[in-house]
Amino acid sequence: MVTLAEVAQHAGVSASTVSYVLSGKRSISAETRQRVER
Repeated sequence: MVTLAEVAQHAGVSASTVSYVLSGKRSISAETRQRVER
């Protein structure tokens, strides 16, 4: 299983940013969202 930290490292963002993208609780730029969702 992949962790938030691993996704964050691969996408070049923080683990909290990955969490925000997945939860939808914060406004995240489209570019950052795409990097995380890859």
